[in-house]
Amino acid sequence: MGRYNVYVSSGAVNKALEETARAVNELNERKGLHLGLEISSVHVDEVRDHINEYKEQFDEQGLDVGSIHAPMWNNLSSEDQTLVDKGLRETHEAIDLANELGARTVIVHPGYEFCDPEWEEAFGITDRGRLDIAYRSVCEVASYAAEKGVIVAFENLNFIGSTDMERLLALVERDRSTNPDLSYARMTLDLGHFNIRGRNVESLIERYGEEIVHTHLHYNDGDTDAHAPLGPETSHGAVKDYRSAIEELGRLPDTTHTLEIHLKGSYDECAEELERSVDYLNDAGYF
Repeated sequence: MGRYNVYVSSGAVNKALEETARAVNELNERKGLHLGLEISSVHVDEVRDHINEYKEQFDEQGLDVGSIHAPMWNNLSSEDQTLVDKGLRETHEAIDLANELGARTVIVHPGYEFCDPEWEEAFGITDRGRLDIAYRSVCEVASYAAEKGVIVAFENLNFIGSTDMERLLALVERDRSTNPDLSYARMTLDLGHFNIRGRNVESLIERYGEEIVHTHLHYNDGDTDAHAPLGPETSHGAVKDYRSAIEELGRLPDTTHTLEIHLKGSYDECAEELERSVDYLNDAGYF
């Protein structure tokens, strides 16, 4: 059985960890792959609270946990220190979980300086943030991650007002020579989020390739963060096909990848859709 650096989000199949683990295990056995899992932010507490049971289950299924997604709605950029402290505490807990499960990477949302008005209304978000606060949080998280030997990979977000990853990375790169812990602070490139923001992914890969240690791979139509399966035609309808970007990301030498797709339907329907996305990555040279 080959070992690869491709994981599936634990929420891929009906947002259900058990169903997703089963589908990934069956794919591995049928195709001779070694797909792993990324523990979704919605499953972090469940896995942490029942760590021994899940370690036993994953061992029986032959599933590696390669990455952990820290709770996603924290704002590490917030001017409200209580919100920053909450985010740091929960991010530290995710790093501890990664250390316990042997995962290399924790994915972290850096937060937002302000929020898209539609999101503010939908989620009751009222706080504001600043880049300098985000950077202090990055340094704090990197220091803790260095102690645990876990990489923290800050993710580009898709909504207006989210903390600018390129400005944040510029600060990290500036200070890394004097703060070695910052070598543990890297980037998760979320392809679907860049699609929504209308960015040129290839130019960003050229500039920040060495910083990109992890990716989230999913498609959308350019307007809605649908987390659709890979391919030009899926159960989500027509989506933009970023095949060239997928292929280029797959050539990064030390980067891991998560299929962060959201599938709904019967178990068999979801398993078939997951397999098509895996086949798409296979055709793109990932395996």
